[in-house]
This record gives sequence, structure tokens and C-alpha cells, in this order.
Amino acid sequence: MAIISTAVWEIRATATAGNINGGFYRPGASGTDFSQQNTAQYTLTGIASSGAGAVFNTASAAANMVGNGCYIASGTNFTVGWYEITSVSVGVSVTVDRSCCTGIGASGAINIGGALSLASTLDDDAFEAFVGGNTVYVKNGSYTIGESIAVASTSSTANDPVNLIGYDAVRGDDPRGSTRPLFICGANTFTLGQFWIIRGIQITITAAAGFVLGSGSTAYFSKSTNTSTTASRNAFNGSTEYSLIGCEAISLNGIAIVSALGNKIIGCYIHDSIIGFQTSTGTGRLNLSHCLFESIQTAAIDILLTSTSLYIQNCTIYGSEAKFGIGVRMNGSAANVTLNNNIIYGCTTGITQGGTNIKSNNGVYNALFNNTTNATNYTLDSTDLTTTPNFTGANQLTGSTATTSGSVLTQPAGDFSTVTDGTDILWVISGTGVTIGRYTITSHTATTITVSGALGTSSGGDVVWSLPVGHNFAVGTNMKAAAYPGAISGSESTGYLDIGAVQRQEAGGGGGGVFGGG
Repeated sequence: MAIISTAVWEIRATATAGNINGGFYRPGASGTDFSQQNTAQYTLTGIASSGAGAVFNTASAAANMVGNGCYIASGTNFTVGWYEITSVSVGVSVTVDRSCCTGIGASGAINIGGALSLASTLDDDAFEAFVGGNTVYVKNGSYTIGESIAVASTSSTANDPVNLIGYDAVRGDDPRGSTRPLFICGANTFTLGQFWIIRGIQITITAAAGFVLGSGSTAYFSKSTNTSTTASRNAFNGSTEYSLIGCEAISLNGIAIVSALGNKIIGCYIHDSIIGFQTSTGTGRLNLSHCLFESIQTAAIDILLTSTSLYIQNCTIYGSEAKFGIGVRMNGSAANVTLNNNIIYGCTTGITQGGTNIKSNNGVYNALFNNTTNATNYTLDSTDLTTTPNFTGANQLTGSTATTSGSVLTQPAGDFSTVTDGTDILWVISGTGVTIGRYTITSHTATTITVSGALGTSSGGDVVWSLPVGHNFAVGTNMKAAAYPGAISGSESTGYLDIGAVQRQEAGGGGGGVFGGG
């Protein structure tokens, strides 16, 4: 047996350390919900049982305990773990949902009520305790994960997923940006099971696979940043049939999203990585739509399959004003790649295929501008545009005469007035004595940038760097309502698609895209 499927869990960074509280409550139970507080309502010690089974004895037994989770931390013949209190004999005994004792119990330590804390060597145990149908609320805060999480449980199903939901101040307030709870994983893995729904969570990680989603899982408005200095590590990864909706992905020295066929990547912000999106395995159709790629070094979309069915629609790929990277790179055997309504800007090559042109790779209403070469081994369509998208507020600051010392880059006569701390990322491209890579900016002045890592010492004034700012990729009128499918008969005022990821914001609501990474 396991925890009941209707249990609702609470995680708080301010809860009693060690993950030793009861952690959950079953809505509709006759007791009082004690899970939404930092400490246990009852801290019981010296607990005994009359024998094996699901009953332990305590004079503290109270009716308001029913429905709460309890954590058995230790005791002779007690089985450590989380249990639901299903009934009590007031002042005499407590009954839990399954056997908690293997014999006559003694010296039991049991906590009833209170939220989980994480940041513990019991973190994986907690995630394994979540079963299909459970909802797990995580309050805004920072959680330094205490061990690798690798969920092996298969109890969750399409009809009964595990729901992992971040909130800021009140359950259901659906946070974005910095008000989402942050899991700091370091080198620990963060691998969830099949059929999880994740919403409003952000993680930082250095493990090779990054944030791994199980089959049938969906992440909404979540963010993963792989900060490892090791090459080819991932921000998001997972099995087939997972979805990312409105998420943000960054892998400073690797691949932002690794995806098999059969997945859906929609409305995501993918940036400041070596490769943005890569697919090399799986079967079925893959949908990549309304995604924004910015400052991707090698290839924004990298297709390594020998045969594929990949639909790329309404994406915006922004390389650099100075041009770098490839927009869409297909290997020599990739087939059935459809590109519609995409903007590819500022790349050395917009679309390329190794080997020869495969005719099943095609599309309409794509806009290619400011690329050194628009297409190689790919035939542009007569509907494709080669005019500027006139982005509202996207720009790239660059320099080639900077110096570095510690975590500070100095650009003589520079102007960093448009930089946003904690959001913008500095790319150090080359320089004598400098450590090449990408760095999150923590503070700035008019001529200096302070970053999160050590840049090394370079006093020769030859450091080359790049820094995207603005990030507003709404387009000018020449991209609006110019794309497939165009006006729909009988609905000419609304029947349009703008080219690119960012759709127009109409008066009174609507439009604007679904980006939620923030």
C-alpha cells in the first residue's frame, strides 16, 4: 500500500529541517489540516505499540489528527516513513493507513502535521512517496537539494498524475519569474517519473541530463538552467511523449532541450546555450512551435535523426547582429521537416542540410534576414520573405577590447545602461587569460559587468564578448498577418498568424504569445 491518491502535500523552505514533518493532509477528512505550517502540530516521543500492525499507542491521540500525514522517524520495530492517520481512539491510540510496526513497538519518534522542508538526505524518499493523484504544493523559496532525485515509482497514470505546483504567497497564484520556488540541485540528478504535471518551478543544475521528465509528463511555465562548465550537458531532457509549455531553458555550455520524437515543445524561451533544441531518437511526430531562440552559439534547432516527422511553426531564431550560429541544421538523411511562419535572423546560415537537398523538407511564409547565407541544400519557397522583421526591442551589445579581473569585465567607453541584472547573460568569446563561457550578470555599472563566476585575469585589452539585451521580439507590420493560413473566410479581422513566435497584442486582451519562463 501507499499514500492515498487524494493527499495534498506542502513543501516550505521554512519548515522544520530534515524532511521530518507529516507533510500532507487528505481533503475531506474529519480532522484539521496541519500540513500548511512550518512545524509539526504534534511531536511524539517514546511511542509504543501492542504488536505488529497499523496502530500505535499515545495518550496524545486527538480527533483533529485524522487525515493528517505523520512521519515515523525512528523506533524499535517501527517502519520509518510517511503515513496517513485514518482514525483515533481519543487519548488511547492512533490508526494509520497501513502497517507501521513489525512487532511490539517501543521508543517511537513520530511527527504529525507540518510541511516538508527538502534540503535533506530524505529528498528522494519524499519524491518517491508522492503517488498518482497527489498534489504537491511548493512555496516560493530556495531549496538546496540534499541528494539525487530519481523517481522510480510508476503509480502515476494519465488519469492520476502527480501534480508538482509552485506558488508564491497563496496556493494557486501561479507565479512567474523570480517568485517561483527554486530547486538548487548542483550535481544531484532531478529525474521525475511518468505522468507528472509540473507548474511554476525553477531549477539550477550541473548534472549531465539536467531536468529529466518521464513519459507522459508536462512542464508548464518552469525554468531549468544547467550551469555546468562541462560541455554537452542539458537543461531539459526526458522520455518520449513529454511536453514543455511556456518554459525557459538555458544550458550555458551544452544543449538547452534534448527531445525525442513524439514530444511537444510550445511557447518556450530557449537561449544562451551551445545548442538550443536537439532531437536524435524516437518515433512519431514532434511539434516545435511558438518558441523563441536567442543567442545560441552553434545551432538553434539541431536535427540528428535519419528519418523524422518534425513540424516547426511560428518560431523566432535570433543569432546576433554580428551573425553567429545556424538557425536550423539537419543531418544528411533528415526528412519530412516542415517549417512554416518562422523568423531566422542573424545567423551565419539560416537553414542547412548535410549532403543533398531532400525535397520533403519544405515550408511556407518563413522570414530570413541578416544571415550570411539564408539556406544551403534547402529550397526557399516563393512565400518566404527576406525583409527585416523590425524587432521592437532586441539588441546585442558587443566589444573586443575589454579586460577582466576576478568576476568583473571592464569595457573602456562601454555603455551597459540597458543591462538587466539577474536576467541578461554575458558571453565571453575569446581573450588572453580569460575563461571563455557564458555568465549570469549579477550587477553592472556604466563600464563594468560583474558576473556569477570567475572570468580569470586578462589585462591585455583583447577580450571579445557579446551580450543580448532588450529581448522584445515583437515584429514590425511587415511580419504581421502576412503568414499562413492568412485570413479565414468570415473572420477576416481575426483570421491571421503573424510570422514568428511573438503574436500581436490586441486591444482588450489576447495575443502576446505564451512565454512563461521569465
